[in-house]
Amino acid sequence: MKRLPHALVVGLGLQALSSLVFLLLFLEGKDHGFTPGWEMVTNGIDAAAHALVAAGAFQLARCLAGRPAVGAKIVAIAQLALLAMVAFWLSVQLWDHTSPDDPIWRLFVAARYLNALLWLAAAVGFALVAAPLGLAIAPPVIAAVGIPLPAVERALYGNIHSENLAFTLQMVPYIVVSLLMLAAAWSRRAQVVAVAAPDPAEAFMRAGKALWLRVISALSLAGFMFLVGMARSPDLMGLLRAVMMLAPLLDAFALVLFARAVIALARTSLAPWLLTTGAAFALAATGMMANRIVQLYQLFYGHHDGGFLDAASRDPVFGGFTDQMVPLIAATGIALVLVSIGRLARERNAEDIRENVVIRTGVFVGLIVGSQLMLHFIGGGSMSSPGVAVFLLLAIAGATLYALSIAAKLCQQGAELVARDPAGLPAAKVIST
Repeated sequence: MKRLPHALVVGLGLQALSSLVFLLLFLEGKDHGFTPGWEMVTNGIDAAAHALVAAGAFQLARCLAGRPAVGAKIVAIAQLALLAMVAFWLSVQLWDHTSPDDPIWRLFVAARYLNALLWLAAAVGFALVAAPLGLAIAPPVIAAVGIPLPAVERALYGNIHSENLAFTLQMVPYIVVSLLMLAAAWSRRAQVVAVAAPDPAEAFMRAGKALWLRVISALSLAGFMFLVGMARSPDLMGLLRAVMMLAPLLDAFALVLFARAVIALARTSLAPWLLTTGAAFALAATGMMANRIVQLYQLFYGHHDGGFLDAASRDPVFGGFTDQMVPLIAATGIALVLVSIGRLARERNAEDIRENVVIRTGVFVGLIVGSQLMLHFIGGGSMSSPGVAVFLLLAIAGATLYALSIAAKLCQQGAELVARDPAGLPAAKVIST
């Protein structure tokens, strides 16, 4: 896999994994239902997979020439469109209670046709990339038959009475096509040529700036929540709702910028597999955060029998699976980047910097885990005093801000380390005789 773009390999692997997880959850789910948390996880994996495959396909197009390069560009465009489809499926949740005669449902049916056509386009793109004839034919054929248009799907699976069997037959082709796409790219590895890698120092700086943007997002949300909590004014509730909608949007945008910088870093020789995995975690957290934004919109501006606080107490968005998983997944992606900085310091024989990076990475992980434990304690409903709850909320906000500032400073330190020794030459040692 060394000749292929790492983002393409990891993305196609996630694409197959996402379909497999979705299938297993359906088969194991009670009454074939999905909890909001697990549905959010699959949406996050989908978003990360399509984004990584698109980035890897664009890189592959630059490393190839002729027909394979054209095929890689088709793959990249189709994957970006599939990423947009994930956003569409999330936004459809806002119209859950509309009538089947509403125009949104006609748009929903049209989107299902478009989804099948985009998978077919991606399969055709990999067919152009593939070297053997068998690998060139298999992906489009399986995509056309296994991921058919809705009208064809009804003809194929409409007479199957077992819901589990019908859903399995629908999902398995996604897994097979993803693996065949990876095989098609692998068959062209001998023709892949090296291209100029981005400047790692600049990429580290961009990653650090993205983390500072996350600090601003967390600080704004914590500040407004503290203001509303101290004032206890109903007039500020509308402003708090707006801030709680804007803060995740800003946080998601910062994570996208961070993942983009990490993908650029993965194109260098600085622990590419580790960095690509870190980007995958960051992108998955972004997809989950988009799902969370939709839930927040439904909570704040939907129709509820009780008030705002009553709805918040019943909704899993607050203090439940969502609040626990999204920060931990995002922090895992950041931690992997920090580990790569420690490896970089070791390779450059900067032992003092490596020890500092290791210690501060441990502090980062401890702060994130500790803040989530405190959040779980608050969400458990065991708070007997509002003062204790406010204190813990302030502690969570402080720990999160400090952890993100540590990560941002370490990214800047990684940029300084690369700039000090751009070629990565081993340090000379003087041996006395």
